[in-house]
Amino acid sequence: MIVKISKGEKGIADYLKTGKKRDSKLTRDEKDDRLPLAGNLDLIEMSEKHQSKKKSKKHNYYHISLSFTSEEWNKLYESGNIDEFIMDFLRLTFPNHDIDELLFYAEAHLPIIKEEPYIPRPEGALENRTLNKKHKNGEPLKREPHIHLIVSFENMKFTHSVKTGGVIYTKGAAKQQVKAIMAKSAEKFKRVVNDILSNKYGLNNIEPLSMDEDQLKKQYESFKSAAQKVKKGKEKDTRIKIETDVVIEPKANTKEQNISVEELLADAKNSTADYLLRMIEEDESFKKDYYDRAKRLNAVDIREFLPMINAKFNITAKAEMVNDKYKVRVDGFKGTYNLTDLMCKIVYNGRKGALFHVVNELEQMLIELQANKNEPKITLSVSSDFGAPNKDPKTQVLNNWETILIEPYNLKSILKNYSAISVAGFKDKSEEASSIDGITPTLIYDIDNSKFSANDAQNLLQSKGIKGFIYPTTYQVPDTKVEKFKLIIPTTRAPSLNEYDEYIKEITRELGLYNIVNNSSLHPSKFHYTPVPGSEVISISGKTFDNTRAIEDAGLKTDINNMDIKAIYEDLQNLRKYELGREPKDTNSHIKRASYQAISSKIPIKELIEYFDESTMVKKYKDYQILSGKSGRYLYLPEENTAYSFNQNRHYTPYIYIRDKFYEAARKIKTRFYDDDDLIKKLGITQNEYEGFVKGIDYHLDINRYYLAFINRTENFKKYLSDIVRINYQGLIYNIKTYMKNWQDMQGFNKLKERYKTDKIYLTNDHILFGSLKITKQELYDQGLDKNFGVKQSKQQSSEIKAIEQNVKSGYDSLGR
Repeated sequence: MIVKISKGEKGIADYLKTGKKRDSKLTRDEKDDRLPLAGNLDLIEMSEKHQSKKKSKKHNYYHISLSFTSEEWNKLYESGNIDEFIMDFLRLTFPNHDIDELLFYAEAHLPIIKEEPYIPRPEGALENRTLNKKHKNGEPLKREPHIHLIVSFENMKFTHSVKTGGVIYTKGAAKQQVKAIMAKSAEKFKRVVNDILSNKYGLNNIEPLSMDEDQLKKQYESFKSAAQKVKKGKEKDTRIKIETDVVIEPKANTKEQNISVEELLADAKNSTADYLLRMIEEDESFKKDYYDRAKRLNAVDIREFLPMINAKFNITAKAEMVNDKYKVRVDGFKGTYNLTDLMCKIVYNGRKGALFHVVNELEQMLIELQANKNEPKITLSVSSDFGAPNKDPKTQVLNNWETILIEPYNLKSILKNYSAISVAGFKDKSEEASSIDGITPTLIYDIDNSKFSANDAQNLLQSKGIKGFIYPTTYQVPDTKVEKFKLIIPTTRAPSLNEYDEYIKEITRELGLYNIVNNSSLHPSKFHYTPVPGSEVISISGKTFDNTRAIEDAGLKTDINNMDIKAIYEDLQNLRKYELGREPKDTNSHIKRASYQAISSKIPIKELIEYFDESTMVKKYKDYQILSGKSGRYLYLPEENTAYSFNQNRHYTPYIYIRDKFYEAARKIKTRFYDDDDLIKKLGITQNEYEGFVKGIDYHLDINRYYLAFINRTENFKKYLSDIVRINYQGLIYNIKTYMKNWQDMQGFNKLKERYKTDKIYLTNDHILFGSLKITKQELYDQGLDKNFGVKQSKQQSSEIKAIEQNVKSGYDSLGR
């Protein structure tokens, strides 16, 4: 790389456009393809005219020429580092100025012709004499790729002119020595900058200083210190610098933003394609390869590319079916286009040779699309407020917030349309802590740590296989000790606002970033400015980070820390009283019942929750046991056999838990959301029981028998049945005495059946069978039946009574009385 820095008064815009100069007979279009890289040439021209009004000014701009070999240029171009290289050059060459003080323009000239006839120069300048001597025998002038970088003398923020580095104080030197000392200093400064850049980007510096990196840094810091002693004048009231060192200029809407370097490169790379394509135009095999690749790309469904193309190039292309194949129609253009036509004719405006670049670009898009095919969209809270920020950065609040969904491959393009991003969503579009109505599933970290660089962040995510994005917070000098950057990490789930404080600490520790990130970036109301113009957004490929464990642990800690254990136990005591009040009373209408208190004391609540939610796991935090699953988290109190639901802020005994499952099942049956419903299956309710079950719930009828049926039909809980069933002896004794004169009274026995509304009652010599429930006469005597009842029973009569013996343990499946 060869660097030449000169000063100019006027005419630079015309020279770049036409190539006119006295020592060349060729025009620009004959010599070079122009590739705009950064800035705005019209603004340079306007600044030049504005400064020319001041008669005292001899020069209005710096004209910097950066020449490369073809190998160096290809290396910079293919690595995508051209825009970064330009910014580094500006920061190093103008050490007393921030980038936002500089009005600059850069364009590359890529030679169409490799050499041109040499025309002798006037002998006055040393450079001309050197060239004339080199080409004295008429050797042609070789032409290599080069960049013209124009920097206006006009400072955008201060009243004094922009100055390069390399100035040193010459106090004590004789007048005749000052000019020589200053020239020598400026030359050395230029070589120091060249060495730093050559080392970073792997370029060949033809005049190295033979210093190691530490010596170069020390030498540069010396020049930088001297440059920063030069006063820049008073600050102009044209822009406002905000807290994060990012400048937001007033803009009416997003489409009126200054185009970034990345956008300019995307539009201008086809210029290089023109040049390269002309060089290989006669290579038929090369051209055939590109045409074949284009055909393969056109065979892909164009709808897969549209979201990326529309976002990246800010067009509106819509797919429609044309002859059994999807093509696109673009607003403002006639006809329909296939994929490569869309890119060549619309995106790159029909420029010759664009196909060469388009094929490569589309293939890269396809790789990115396939890599993100099954990845979820990124949720991001964004602000489109491009208005001038408040003069007091601490009270500044951006507005116009909205939450959007972004395809992972489009994040780079989308960020350019917004001024700021946040992890929080805002309900009234105003960025205030009180306006937060939710948290997005996207982590945004602000990193400013001398021990952790952007490269370290990239390596961290790659080692974990996690998708992420990195962009610098401000323009930075190469090899600076502290890099400031943002780190965006999409995740699979959004935490609740309530658990965010614990979550952000938990997830940051899990990523290994807790002692690295700025603590202020952990607050949900913190907003982050989008990338500064010209900066690069680095994309790290990988899977969307699964933050399930962190959310669960954070939720658990939040619940435990927020709970009022005294209030929980008070709620439990009230629940016990309620349960006691609901305990079924013995009546003359049923022979058996389920005891709700027995259900709550005998069936473990843990087993119930695990039965209905098979994902339930027991976790321990501090001195507490937590039942955690898809249905939520419960504080498990084994000594009470209860579970407190954090989500619903209520206690569950086993009886209340089953009762609520009945209510839930009834709602599903009424709304017909019961096809393949797991809850109804687990409760064991059959379809022919739906109507009676729902009627019992809706009209607050006695549903005690459904508890018995559920426990008996469920293998997990059948073992507790004998401890839960209560036989209504007193009611049975009362009914026997009411309807029967003695054991031989068959007419009275039939009336007993009618009382219990069932035919499944059988009488034997020594017991009564209610279905399969066996109650011996001795049990009835022990419970208060007169022992003289039925003493005159004859053998003949008793032999006429049908006896059916069944196992009592299987006798509770019926929903009968």
